Amino acid sequence: MSKINFAKFILTFAFPLFLGVEGFAQEKMETRDTRIGKLVFENGYPSKETREKLYDDRDFQRASQAYMWALPAISMMNFIHSYHKDLGAEFGDQTGW
Repeated sequence: MSKINFAKFILTFAFPLFLGVEGFAQEKMETRDTRIGKLVFENGYPSKETREKLYDDRDFQRASQAYMWALPAISMMNFIHSYHKDLGAEFGDQTGW
């Protein structure tokens, strides 16, 4: 191992072990304002309240998407119901307005 590679090894791996992990770890709390409220992150991880808010928002987004994707199917079912009830027609019948 050359001297340059050995020095890189010492600075990269061995030196931090002498300092200890606590020297590099910093307890950091970060707060972000969003449309769903304040989100608090502790050491880069969301707090319990933040996780609950994010899960609730995700559920709301999924429910909204399910509603939006269901609209065309419901509309078609309503059309078929009206076709039978109001016009008295069956499948395969040709109607004119």
